Formats: sequence, C-alpha cells, structure tokens
Amino acid sequence: MPAADGAGDAGGWHVALDGEARGPFSRADVLDMIADGTVGPDTRVWRSGMDDWAEAASFVEFAGHFASAAPPAAPAPAALGAPAQRLDLRRAVDDAVAAFRRAPWQAWVGGAVYVLSVFVANSAAFQRLAIGDGEAAAMPGAAEVAPWLIGLLVVAVVLRAGFCLFTLRLLRGDAASPALVFAGLARLAALVPFALLYGAAVFCGMLLLVIPGIFAAVVFSLGFYVIMESRLGPIAAMQASWRAVMALGWWPVFAVYLVSFMGIMVLAVFSGAVGLALGAPLAGEIVQLALVAAWTAATSLVIAAVYEQARRNQDRAPPS
Repeated sequence: MPAADGAGDAGGWHVALDGEARGPFSRADVLDMIADGTVGPDTRVWRSGMDDWAEAASFVEFAGHFASAAPPAAPAPAALGAPAQRLDLRRAVDDAVAAFRRAPWQAWVGGAVYVLSVFVANSAAFQRLAIGDGEAAAMPGAAEVAPWLIGLLVVAVVLRAGFCLFTLRLLRGDAASPALVFAGLARLAALVPFALLYGAAVFCGMLLLVIPGIFAAVVFSLGFYVIMESRLGPIAAMQASWRAVMALGWWPVFAVYLVSFMGIMVLAVFSGAVGLALGAPLAGEIVQLALVAAWTAATSLVIAAVYEQARRNQDRAPPS
C-alpha cells in the first residue's frame, strides 16, 4: 500500500479500508490502490471540504480507472418507473440561491473561467475559418470547415461537462475548484461521441422546423451530469437524461434554459450599451464578462438543482 503522504493533492484523499479511515493519500496513491484492487468502485472516499464520504467511482478523478468493474448505476434517472415528482422550480431556485450565497466569489470565478474559455474557443475557431482578405474572401469548403466545427463542438461540450460538475459540487457544498471546468478532459472518451450524437440530434431537429431541435437540446441536456458522475456511455447517458427530463416535465426544464439564455442576451446588450456610453468597447467587454459570468454561474446552479431533483426521482423509483 502506498505511503499516506498526501503530496500534490489539495486536502489529500482519505479511504475507508477494513472499516477504518486511512490517509491522507495523494491522487496517485489512490490510483495505485485502484490498480492493485485495494480500492474498488464502491469503496468510500473522502477529502477535505466534503460533507460526507462518497463512492470512489463517483469522483471524476477515479471513475475511468475501474476498467474491470461493472459500471455503477447512473446517478441520473435510468429507470423512472415512478412514482416520480414533477420539477419544483421554486425549490430549485432556492437551493441555487443558497449555494451562491455560500460561495459567491468561488461561483463567479468558476463562471468567469467557463465563459472566457468558451469565448476563446469560439474566437480561435471562427478566426481560423475567416479565409482571404476583405475584398476577395474565399468561402471555405466543407472539408475545411467540418473539422473546425466538430472540434469547436467537442471543446464546448467538454467545457460544459466540467462546468456542470463544478456547479453540482458547489450546490452540494463539496470542494469545488474552478479548475473543474476542465474536468471533462478526464471523460473525453465518453464526451466526444456524446457531443457528436447530441449535436446531430439537435441539428436534425432544427432542420425539422426548429422545435424538434429545441426539444432535443433540452431533453438530452442532463447527459452532461450523468457522464461526469458515472461511467455510463454516451447512449446510456442520453437515455437516462431523456427519462429524467420527461419525468420532471419538459416545459419547466425548458423554462430554466430559456431564462438563462434570455438573461445572457439582455446582459450582452446592456454591456454593449455601457461600452458605447463610455466610448470604450473594452470596458463594455469587461462588464459583459463580469455580469455574464455571475449570471451563468447562478442559472447553472439552478440547472444543477434540477438534476438533483432528478436524482431524488431515481431514489423513489422501484428497483428494475
């Protein structure tokens, strides 16, 4: 067994072995114990900042390292045989507000890291696709456009998945570093096909008079949380998200996303007006980043609270 040094790990990891709490260990130590079978997916693990112990497989740091173990049950509803409760929007908002008040600075920084990362990815992709000079700009061909658009989609989904994990841990009062925004890299093998399937579903739906595309975007949206909290594959995560959203009610879940999107649009217009009023576009962009980061963090906490209600529905579901 590795030495309990805890080096290189914020707070260190503690593991429940033979009825006794041992540690702190570094992440590498825990991975060694997973490799030699000392720690399994159901082994209870704790680290500083957590309210309670949790199964090792529930951590993104370890979930992908139990190759020989049977996949754990999806934390999002995978078998909603009911009785299931409809979404309680007021409770979701109250839970999100309480989480934001507990750590407003941490929530804002996480939101800023996410928003800025998405902006940089979008700028890099679209600048690369701007071919030619002002007068004789050549339209890029499909063979050139496709890889960049697919790459942009994958990056956006990886960032979104990491931000989902960040806000979920913040909501629960667990340790939530803004670096979790990039935690989706640890689930890249599941997120890449999920991104392509999700994007294809939304795109095809948009071709069918838009509304089916919006339906698909909402009904599969909780798949990010499922992938980040379990070892389910992309198709199983999409199925779990579908059942979860339909059990909670598609319309109230859609309303949460709509309010989030409309708020970002309003803040963008307001920030642009501030920049024009000051005669300083850069000032407007700084104001936009500050406001959109706070709004994105707050509304994403509401969505995380929606996911938590989906988890409670699963707890009420009879075993299949």
